Amino acid sequence: MANIAGETLALIRELPYGPHVGMPFGEAVPAPDTDSLGERLIVRAVSDGWVQQISRRAVIAAVPSGSVVRLETRVGAYLVCGTPLASIWPPPPDHAVQSTLIRAAVIVGPARTMQQDIDFGLRQLCDIAARALSPAVNDPTTAIEVVLRIGSILRPLVLAELPAQSHRDKAGRIFLTPFDLDHGEYIGHAFDQIRLYAADHPQVLVAIEGTLRMLRRACRERVELAAALHEPLRQSPSTVRVDEPA
Repeated sequence: MANIAGETLALIRELPYGPHVGMPFGEAVPAPDTDSLGERLIVRAVSDGWVQQISRRAVIAAVPSGSVVRLETRVGAYLVCGTPLASIWPPPPDHAVQSTLIRAAVIVGPARTMQQDIDFGLRQLCDIAARALSPAVNDPTTAIEVVLRIGSILRPLVLAELPAQSHRDKAGRIFLTPFDLDHGEYIGHAFDQIRLYAADHPQVLVAIEGTLRMLRRACRERVELAAALHEPLRQSPSTVRVDEPA
């Protein structure tokens, strides 16, 4: 658990941009309405597997000036051969070259890795908690330890700025990443499954509630995050509540 948390925190410390999570380029801009852009080229995956790394700079550099390119996946997603990997507006003149360059910028492998995938750290910890709470193991102490580790990960994560989902470079090319996870999705991935398995373990639910309240206090000024943290508290089946200072 300590190793997983350490690897995950190392990625979080780089946010919003860094040598592992992805270097900055261009400026953040409002996302255009792609429905109004007309015909597009769909670049399709040529293999099955997990998206391990994406080079944003390589993707944007693969398309002509003035283009809009949208990734149809994200780091940590599973790609099925033949499904959309990216879309380009307008279709570039040399489809084969642009398609090859974009596929080369998205590394797909047989397993998820921690190279850029913060969510995978949360996934691994949740799996440990789920096994600990199974009837065969029945180890709520380990599940509580997972919840505490998740709190250590989420506090800097909810306070960090995430990469923008729409960038424009100096050549006027716009790069869209609408499937990147936001703070609310990270929170859901961290707690939803554990909360389900912990329904018969009130001591684990108390740990979850205490962690959520700690996170709410940490981001009290960010209304959208406070709401995302309140939802799992509202749905908790536990009858025990941890007092939260005003």
